This record gives sequence, structure tokens and C-alpha cells, in this order.
Amino acid sequence: MADVAFRILGMRTLNAHYLKLANAPSGKILHKLGFTPDKRRGDLKAEGRFLRESGDVWTFVALEREAFS
Repeated sequence: MADVAFRILGMRTLNAHYLKLANAPSGKILHKLGFTPDKRRGDLKAEGRFLRESGDVWTFVALEREAFS
């Protein structure tokens, strides 16, 4: 999928996000795929229906074309 995004669609970066506490397994998978913390975005406090664990935050990650190649 990343190959299609970079090669065919011409994207430079793929962005993703996950809940750091409530969805830690997704974060582990994203990091194994090569995603790294997005330096342009800090963590965002989880609120409302997304707040399943006290103090949880949305964590943003990115996969750059150069890192994927």
C-alpha cells in the first residue's frame, strides 16, 4: 500500500495516528512498518468517546518516502 501511495499517487509522506494507551498494539505495528514520531505534530489529548484510559493521547506518526525507498 505504501508503494502505491508513493509511486503511483506521488505522495511524499504517509501519516497515521493512534491512541498511545488504549491502542498501543497499533503503535507497535506502525513503528515496525517504519513510521516514526511526526515532528510537526505533538501528542493531542484524547477526549470524549475516545478517552478510554485516563491521560491517553493521540500520537501522530509519519512514514517519509525517503525512509521507505
